[in-house]
Amino acid sequence: MSRSYSTPISTPSSSSGSNSQQMSGYTSSSSSLGGTPGSGTSAKAKSPTPTTKPPNVFSNDGSFLDRIRRSMKEEEDKKKEKEALERKLHFADRFKNRRKRRAQSHDPETQGEHAENTHEDEESPKKKPRVSVDGQDGAEEKDQSKDNATTDNSAQAEYQKAMDSYPASLKDSGLKILKVGRWDAERRTQSQTLSSPTMSKPGDVVYIDGRTVYAPDLEYTKCSARTCKKGPQDGTALRVCSSCGEAAYCSSECQKIDWKDRHKAWCGKTDRVDIERFYPFLACIAYVNHCHPDIPLHPALLHQIINDPGPNNSSEIVEFPNGTSAKLVLLGTEIPVHQLNPETWWPAGRTLQIRAKFHRRIFTEGLLLPNTLAICLALISEMYTTTYMPKPDPQSWQTFKLNTQERVRLTHRSSPICDIGIVQGSVRVTPQDRLVYYSMTSHEFIMGDDPDDHYWMYFTTRSGNEYFLDIGMFTFNCAQMIKCEPYSNHGFYRPMMNTVPAFFYGEDLRRTIPRLDMLAWKPKRKFSLLHDERLYEMMGYPQMDVPDKQMQGAYNIMEEIAGRKCTGFEREMLLTFTSNVRMCMSLNLKHRDYLNFPEKPEIVLELDPGETINDCSEEEDRALEKYMKKWARRLKKGYISPEQWVAAFHAANEKPHANRYTKKGPLNFDILGDLRYEP
Repeated sequence: MSRSYSTPISTPSSSSGSNSQQMSGYTSSSSSLGGTPGSGTSAKAKSPTPTTKPPNVFSNDGSFLDRIRRSMKEEEDKKKEKEALERKLHFADRFKNRRKRRAQSHDPETQGEHAENTHEDEESPKKKPRVSVDGQDGAEEKDQSKDNATTDNSAQAEYQKAMDSYPASLKDSGLKILKVGRWDAERRTQSQTLSSPTMSKPGDVVYIDGRTVYAPDLEYTKCSARTCKKGPQDGTALRVCSSCGEAAYCSSECQKIDWKDRHKAWCGKTDRVDIERFYPFLACIAYVNHCHPDIPLHPALLHQIINDPGPNNSSEIVEFPNGTSAKLVLLGTEIPVHQLNPETWWPAGRTLQIRAKFHRRIFTEGLLLPNTLAICLALISEMYTTTYMPKPDPQSWQTFKLNTQERVRLTHRSSPICDIGIVQGSVRVTPQDRLVYYSMTSHEFIMGDDPDDHYWMYFTTRSGNEYFLDIGMFTFNCAQMIKCEPYSNHGFYRPMMNTVPAFFYGEDLRRTIPRLDMLAWKPKRKFSLLHDERLYEMMGYPQMDVPDKQMQGAYNIMEEIAGRKCTGFEREMLLTFTSNVRMCMSLNLKHRDYLNFPEKPEIVLELDPGETINDCSEEEDRALEKYMKKWARRLKKGYISPEQWVAAFHAANEKPHANRYTKKGPLNFDILGDLRYEP
């Protein structure tokens, strides 16, 4: 959906005076009519060309000597660049055509002799003849295939020895220690080549992309100190470390003991990012994914709409034999792309605002599951693979890619996020807000998004509260938007619109509407992704080079969530979305832009003409909020059932405005019969 314009090349005389003009991508009439460079302002401002040569070219003002010095310096710089390029080519050719080295012997009798030969090999650029193990000089010509096989076996033995040297606590602690990967240019789309860090040779480009997913515990079952067994099972309350948030202790004594024992080495500082500050960034990326050039335009955006499916027009609602009702959109003849404009696309649209909103509703249809899953995968692979590093480590992925030493984790208020996943369920949508398309040329129906097959992200805190983010409700006319300007910085192109759709169910809504799942969002199945080990294999690959074979775990999970066989296009777009979101996420973490996000996003509602949120006064709004919070407290304490809470919610909405507020406060609606509850 993005559109680019060709900007003319400006000359030094015109660039400073027409900066804003060049940014828009258009040229003024004066600059386009004139063919002389530098004529972007006016013909009168042009300086006259000297007709005669200056009488003294070799003047004493020093300009001639400066020109000579500059030309000599430029020649020297070019010569140095040429020599440096030749050295690089010679260096690359020398190691490209080299043979594999013989594995280093571990025989104590030959250690001294090998140590003497090492210094000579480092000084001489030419390859020395091999030295036999028994000490006799001279080169031994052997069969090439046998030598390669011996080298490979020795390399595998070296690697296995290095892995066995890891302590058992690292391999058995459940942290999923991933191996170091060395990437070759010819094998970027093949399987990962594993090698020991000690086996890399001069000239090899080594990418340290092995990552460890630090999945937090869903709950602390015991004290983090090794010698302590206390926990919630025996009534002991655990308190989380205020610095890292990754360990919990029953007392300050256990914390001091564990600090000296092991916690000091990996505690460090954690950047806690509140999900209410971070979710607008995720919503912006989700909207940009819809603009990807690999996604074909919706047929309704390329054909003329010949009826009026606008707001407040219920005459276009049709009912299908299966009981489904939706608003009908009739598609006429196809419109060439170069002739698309709001008037020809939808002639019956009353205003430009109505046309623009309806266009975006159709534009955001489809690919909800791949888009949502890609964002979850990027959160896990980029944020939950970071850890505290006392000092930069060149062999670490975090140092190599992000150049950071901080651990980054999501929280909500003061409680850390311990689980991230996807919910498959249904949402309550009226027929007025659901769309179905009928082509007058091909005589076939095209169903819009199905509200009974909906997906959204959930975030569970350590305290047990669950919040969710839905990025797919705008097509159903749920027009809650956020302004995206503060979230569009590194590695991220701002969307065409200043606002993007997002609905976040946070703490404020939970206190007022605790059982939203019984009103609008009804979950059917939940899938935890942060603790799914099938996704850990793909975490070790660079952002843009995840082989399709290593994405098989993500493909299987997507089909499990959907409950069906996903199409090849959905799999392809999941891979594309994941690569793009990981790139944006890693750049955000690298520059720590999340620290500059507003504490709360600026939320706006894109309403239809004549539509209002409610027609209540401020006193009625405050009374209704107080009323709902009171019923929410009763539900939390167990005084009423969820069904009774739903009845109270509907009773408040259906009550006439005149009876919603009195001088003593909101009226108590008699919906519980003879049930007595504590105030």
